Amino acid sequence: MDLKLPVNTEEDVLKAASAAYAAACESNLGVTERRKAISAALDGAIRAFRGKERAQVVVEDGRGQPQGDPLAFWEEISRLVHESAEQGEALAKTRGLLASLEGELDETNRGVMALYAELDDRADKLRKADDLKSRFLSYASHELRTPLNGIVGLVRLLRSSAVQRPADDVKQLAFIQQAAEEMREMVNDLLDLAKVEAGKITVQPSKFDLGFVFGALRGIFRPLLHSEDVNLIFEDTSAVPSIYSDEAKVSQILRNLLSNAIKFTERGSVRVWAAAEGDIVRIVVSDTGIGIPANELPRIFEEFTQVETPLQRRVRGTGLGLPLCKKFAELLGGQLTVESTPGKGSAFTLILPRMYPVKRDHRLKDENKTPRTRATLLIVDDIEIDRYLLSHLITASGDYDIIQAADGQAGLQAARKERPDLIFLDVNLPLMDGFAVASELAGDPATRDIPIFAVTAEKLSEPDYDRLRSLTRGIILKENLSQAQRVNIDFAGPAQVTLL
Repeated sequence: MDLKLPVNTEEDVLKAASAAYAAACESNLGVTERRKAISAALDGAIRAFRGKERAQVVVEDGRGQPQGDPLAFWEEISRLVHESAEQGEALAKTRGLLASLEGELDETNRGVMALYAELDDRADKLRKADDLKSRFLSYASHELRTPLNGIVGLVRLLRSSAVQRPADDVKQLAFIQQAAEEMREMVNDLLDLAKVEAGKITVQPSKFDLGFVFGALRGIFRPLLHSEDVNLIFEDTSAVPSIYSDEAKVSQILRNLLSNAIKFTERGSVRVWAAAEGDIVRIVVSDTGIGIPANELPRIFEEFTQVETPLQRRVRGTGLGLPLCKKFAELLGGQLTVESTPGKGSAFTLILPRMYPVKRDHRLKDENKTPRTRATLLIVDDIEIDRYLLSHLITASGDYDIIQAADGQAGLQAARKERPDLIFLDVNLPLMDGFAVASELAGDPATRDIPIFAVTAEKLSEPDYDRLRSLTRGIILKENLSQAQRVNIDFAGPAQVTLL
């Protein structure tokens, strides 16, 4: 803005400022540009007036005091107008920045919404994958364990028979049994671990003494000591009170810990002891083996993880035993800890509550039965190997008439026709499963008094377990059958089945 106005008096400065304001308002300039133009015009007028070659007039008030520079007011106005212009410019920049940020925020929000949609899609796929995994586990639990149990059971029968066999045959049978048992153990660990992670494994508590558990473990592991330089020591537990927990899972934890301790101890001892401390029980498995480096300790409870040592490379394993032990301990309301020194050994401590809290009573009412000298038994199972194995184990204990059925409908018909004294009923059956067969028999006055023992290759969920216990006298795991020498049946009073 260029104004050609004479500036000789203060009034001329005011006129210049007014003219600059009017010209700025009539222009197409923005607010900030207008303010800058007015400030520049006013500054020019003041400088022109101050440049005149005349003495500055000082006006005095009535008391003789100078009133000051008469142009100071206009200089202040010019300064304020200039500051206002700068503030307006800064405000415009701020608004531009805010607009840019709003655009970025909108873009970010669109990205977040897209990410949420992708996460929902992935969560849905994970849920479907988890459902598929659960169905696979249910299938694999039966289809993998069943043939392995049959192989192990048949090999045990062949090895324990009185028939004299060539040394090579005996050796080959031993190799078959060892390989089958190792494979069964790996399958069991893998499936149990997956079931724990999926929340599909339950606790079946009962009252038991650790002394009996220690005795069974002593019988299992003493023959497995690979060197006379290693002593297996179970300390006395008579001072430890009974505990209420899942005996099978406690035994499985200790079996895994003992197996590792024996494998990694070349000389010295493996010691097992227990002590009660208030409301908890502490069970310790210690050894004088190779030990575990400190940096490896956090990793030993991870799936498929093994400590790299020369001895480790000579022994086989899946890296599932310790993770499963830890998860079982937590499932039982306890914990599993470890202390180890390389070259000196390790000590694993299982801490459990003495009383595991439960919601329901699994006890059944007893039924009376007249003692018999020759009983009729019905075996209902779709696996021929399992029917043969169970029949052989039963006849090893006594003389019985045994009827067999290969599906649920045939088993139900045989039970109604023959009225057997006892029924061994598989759970997973074609045409009609074991639950349906047991329900039909329980609802029929002619068959409801026949004692039924369920036989299954898989560990049942808590609802299925409770339902089956309400329909049967007891539940037998096929894995336990494959390790038995014979099955004893006692009809003196309520029918009882014992694996020996």
